[in-house]
Amino acid sequence: MHPRLQSLAALAALVLLAAGCSTLPPPREVTVSSANYATTSIDELAKFINQPSALNPNPPALQPLAQPKLYIFAPGEVYASDVPFKELCRQLEAALGQKGYLNLVTEVLTHHRKFEPPELVLRVHCGERPWRNPVIRVDELTWNEGLLARHRMASGGSGAVTLWDFRAGGDDAGLYAVEQALGAAEDPGHPLNGLAMSLGQPPTRDYFLVVVEAFLFADLRTKHGEARRLWTTFVAVPKQGSQKYSEVLAGLLRTAMPYFGETTRGIQVFDQDHATVKIGVPYEVTTPQTPPATAPLRVSPPDSKR
Repeated sequence: MHPRLQSLAALAALVLLAAGCSTLPPPREVTVSSANYATTSIDELAKFINQPSALNPNPPALQPLAQPKLYIFAPGEVYASDVPFKELCRQLEAALGQKGYLNLVTEVLTHHRKFEPPELVLRVHCGERPWRNPVIRVDELTWNEGLLARHRMASGGSGAVTLWDFRAGGDDAGLYAVEQALGAAEDPGHPLNGLAMSLGQPPTRDYFLVVVEAFLFADLRTKHGEARRLWTTFVAVPKQGSQKYSEVLAGLLRTAMPYFGETTRGIQVFDQDHATVKIGVPYEVTTPQTPPATAPLRVSPPDSKR
């Protein structure tokens, strides 16, 4: 085999192991994946994310923090949607408040407390974008890394290839091209036969998502871009037809509410009703008929002799 193809084969095998074999949700379901990196080790998280998905589990009881934590919002990757980022933050603030996370700006403006440095900075990625596996990451956890890890060149043999985040998907057709270039597609006994199927399924599709990443404000002041995530909560649902982001946002936040700052075991999968705001069945209200006129009630004046 050509040295470059050998390096590609070795890299592909390595990526196949790194990609994991978690059970992915069907295309119509709302998913939640969450990790508290401060309380759960990376080794444990790596095992948790590869556990089978939990279909319609009983969500954990909503347990507010023993001591409220103040935060400020920071925009992450904001993708196209019909909901302005400011409005999304307003709705997200209400959901976070149920867990005991309080927006410092709102607290000061409403005179509930004087200004003080926040404990947390919550970076928010949101909107519609192509995605494959809606699961949190267990590596590249610094502020410098956004929703997607930065591309890196990995040299091998006589060539170099670009690594990318397989959670996000990408060029599925390109995976088949790599498999064909390696001669694996025509050889059932080739160790990389089925590479495209393994890494390319389910295919990349359009998702509506909200991802909240928490960082310590003090870490950002001292470590800057090397500050490490404290926790991440990733909630998403595949787009269906002409569906709009505004139609699912409230449901996404309602589903994510008990998981903010918590760790999940496997992807939590819920029926899409969790992401749909229903306005009920319309019905016609008839105008009531005017009752017949009645003689006015006469009240006699009080007897002045009494």
